[in-house]
Amino acid sequence: MIYSNIIEEDRIIASIANDPIFTKDDIDTNSSNLDVNHILETESQLCSQLHDLKNLKVLSSLIKEFNTNLDLLELENCYYSLQNLRKKLNENNEVFIKQSFHFQKSVVTYVDSLHVEFVNTIYDIFDKGFWTVTDDSIRFRSKIEWGNDHFLLQHNTLLDFLKQLFYPGDTLDPHLWIIDDMEFGNARDTVQTKIVDMLKNYILLNSVINLIKDKIFSKNTLIKYNEEEDTIKFIVSEPKPTVSMLLDCFQALGDFSLNTVPQSSLPVLLKSIGNVLGNELSKCVKSNAGEIIGHNNKDLKGRVSNINDLYDTLSSKSNEAWSYHSQTIKDLLQDRQLYINLLVDEIYNRAVNDIRATFDDKDDKWKTTSKVQLLSHINNQTKEASLSSSLPIEENNEDNDWNWDADAKSDHENIVEETPKVDTEDNEDDIADAWNDEIDIDMDLQSPKKFTNKSTIESPKKQTEKEVHEDDGWDEAWDIGEEDDDDDQVGSENVIAKRDHNNSSTEVKNHVTESDNTNISSSDLIDVTQLPTIYLDIAKHFRCECQSLEDDLTGNPYLNYKTSLLQTTFFAMAVAHCTDEWWKFYIDMREIWQKDNTNYRIQELAQRYLESNRLLRQKRVWKLVQDQLLEFHERENVPSWKMTLEDLLPFVHKEIITPLSNIRGKESEVELLRFLDFLYNSSITSVILKWEVISEKNSENLGRLISLISGNSEIESLNGSPQYREYRAKFEMVGRFLPLHLNEIMDMFYNGDFYLFSTEEIIQWVKLLFADTPIRKDAITDIYEIRQAALDDK
Repeated sequence: MIYSNIIEEDRIIASIANDPIFTKDDIDTNSSNLDVNHILETESQLCSQLHDLKNLKVLSSLIKEFNTNLDLLELENCYYSLQNLRKKLNENNEVFIKQSFHFQKSVVTYVDSLHVEFVNTIYDIFDKGFWTVTDDSIRFRSKIEWGNDHFLLQHNTLLDFLKQLFYPGDTLDPHLWIIDDMEFGNARDTVQTKIVDMLKNYILLNSVINLIKDKIFSKNTLIKYNEEEDTIKFIVSEPKPTVSMLLDCFQALGDFSLNTVPQSSLPVLLKSIGNVLGNELSKCVKSNAGEIIGHNNKDLKGRVSNINDLYDTLSSKSNEAWSYHSQTIKDLLQDRQLYINLLVDEIYNRAVNDIRATFDDKDDKWKTTSKVQLLSHINNQTKEASLSSSLPIEENNEDNDWNWDADAKSDHENIVEETPKVDTEDNEDDIADAWNDEIDIDMDLQSPKKFTNKSTIESPKKQTEKEVHEDDGWDEAWDIGEEDDDDDQVGSENVIAKRDHNNSSTEVKNHVTESDNTNISSSDLIDVTQLPTIYLDIAKHFRCECQSLEDDLTGNPYLNYKTSLLQTTFFAMAVAHCTDEWWKFYIDMREIWQKDNTNYRIQELAQRYLESNRLLRQKRVWKLVQDQLLEFHERENVPSWKMTLEDLLPFVHKEIITPLSNIRGKESEVELLRFLDFLYNSSITSVILKWEVISEKNSENLGRLISLISGNSEIESLNGSPQYREYRAKFEMVGRFLPLHLNEIMDMFYNGDFYLFSTEEIIQWVKLLFADTPIRKDAITDIYEIRQAALDDK
């Protein structure tokens, strides 16, 4: 047995020795002594190589499998073949790593190209097969033949496959293996871009949605739908599209969405463009209400109704992605009043466009000025006739009230208050509209720390609210008859002027005869831009168009609202272009409502505008005055007068007195008086009265301050106003007695110089100026006794 095995071994060795492979190597065939170990080692190497080749053959088989599936458009099998190929390369790579670097790089590059080829194939199928989106058309086909062998592909099947593998939940996994497993950056970027584009354009339909939105908002673009070709086309229309053409566009978009877009993609599409379609349809109906909803337009009205039903159907198929309110269009088609309102809206929009075009003019022609006659001059010319015709009424009315019924006058016809009575609390701080946010003045009183405690620090408004003056009757006892007469005369003139204004026609207000022109001086004329004429023409055209509508709009609330809104819109646009010399803008606005007093909204806004500009500047005045008073406290012996001389006085003249004077008219007088009341009383006198004591040096400082302000705030145009004279007389009197001794002040009192001051005011000044001594007590006693005796005599 052993012998036979030896013989068999010898035979095998001899056979190996005769093998041609070994004859080429180091084995000597003539030698009977063969190296068995070398032979076994070689055999092991060959077995290992055979194993590696088998593993590499698996990679080759998977590559062939992928290419075969791709040729047959078995895209799902392609996906899994490519995935298995990547797993072989990444997970069982011992054999692959043993190969040369050149071999490895070649294989990896080729596999990356398979990724690109696979993704490009799917992208091209959607981009050039199912969807064809160009600048002027959108086409969709649910079935296509693809490739040289014309394989039939179903959109919904391939879309479901795409969502399942690449986009679960319609989102892209940023670490998807088909992108992350790629080795080379350029190929990876290509694949990633294509996958992202497929998500955006063919799952989320961005390319389709953006094109539809762009064409809907594009003017002179018509939309046509070809059901046989499953295509909508966008055509540029040279003439302006008619209402019928516009309705064709809405019909085409609805039919395309309902009949062509796949049901699986319809919710995505309608979620983005549904509201756009509904809003644009509503706008179309509203802007063309005259043609669509008017009489004898059953065809257009029926078409709108059909489109409305179509959109309602689309909404029901959108899986709640779009909620369409079809009742809105139904109301538009059936409500007659709404139809009239829409027509008024259309006319209003044209008027607003005319206003906007005025300010879009690069030449600013509206800024051209012309001379117009002040209303006060016209009233003066007709005053004599009014007085003569009113004499019998005057004889029967002892209080000179002219028997005018205050309730009979329209609130909107009042130009200004009949008397320039200034009430700081009511007139300056009670601004109950949007202007209040812009002109709210928070002026904390900075009275000297040494002379006043913190509890007395208040704003001007609080001062007015909290000031309580004892009504001891002294003011009435010392009233001067001349001023009463003046007041009566001014009041009568105001009543006559107001009556003349309300009863005069537009021609009487703004035009005078040739004989009248001879009596007009340059002081009776004022510069006005073209804004009043432009607006009045626009407003007149607006009213005429509204009055020419089918229904009578007399007293129509909606028309009244739009008329008021037109005035507000014009005012808002105009004020944005007239910020340099604000007082000129007020003159323009005043000219509008003086020519046509139905423009009550412009009148109201103009008066608020005038008041707000004054209040804004008063805030600056307040700050400067309080800084000067604080300077007196900190450096009473050598105070700086820079704030008053270089800041306050120039600012008051340039920014307040001059502009308000340039406005002229009664409102100019009212605003100037309100400012002077603020400057004299609220900013200075009331503040000083809240101090605890006034030193001798500060008496001189305050006297000089009052003298400077009084001397630089004279307004010639107000010389005829009793209230102006009273303000200045009282203010100047304060400046006169501040530096005086007590006996000098009492001499002035005995002479009756304090007739404008109440008893409590005089005593308060005495207490502030002088220490608590028997002499001061005697003086106060004398003041009480003399004032009371005068009242008893009265």
